[in-house]
Amino acid sequence: MSYQGQVWVPPTNTSFTSFNSPTVQSVGSNIAMYQNSQSGGSDNIVGQYAVAPSAPYCAIANITFNPANYVGQASPGTMLWGMGFYDGTKLIMLNVRFAETETMWYNITEYSNVNTYFNNVIGGGTASGYPMSTIQWMQVRDDGTNISFYIATDGGQTQPTHWVQLYQQARTSFLSNVNNVFWGLSATNGAVAPSYLTLNSWQIVSL
Repeated sequence: MSYQGQVWVPPTNTSFTSFNSPTVQSVGSNIAMYQNSQSGGSDNIVGQYAVAPSAPYCAIANITFNPANYVGQASPGTMLWGMGFYDGTKLIMLNVRFAETETMWYNITEYSNVNTYFNNVIGGGTASGYPMSTIQWMQVRDDGTNISFYIATDGGQTQPTHWVQLYQQARTSFLSNVNNVFWGLSATNGAVAPSYLTLNSWQIVSL
């Protein structure tokens, strides 16, 4: 595909719309997102979405999780970060889950809205251990019939060439439509220390 081997694509080239009031700022050619502490069992997602083109297409992101004061917290809770599809109400998200006492793993999670968890369609695939700031390449695809979710097995500051498909479902089996692609951060399971995401690269490619 034409994007393989390219260097990072500045996300500041994309027109994003925020949901659930994240604190977002441009840092050079990157975008940084901040989520403050949350208490209780909150499943809020903060994020930004871009309007999707007509299928078939894929969206590729390079996202770094940078926890602030996370390690050493008495009850840091669980953080999820990643990308997915958003129909204006419901979301499905390929995310990396991290809790202080656990190894990172990948989930595919459905949300009824930006404040309500619905279902984990897959979970428990080991990603890596420390450091938590490990860069993650992710990709989502819409072929007009199905939506698919991928992680990369290579890549650094260039686009990966090897992708592993984690999951696929009919494009409207959960979502009412597939008109937006998003990246974001969610806090769950109790009080969570303030955390940051950096979107290093973002590209939507027609297939």
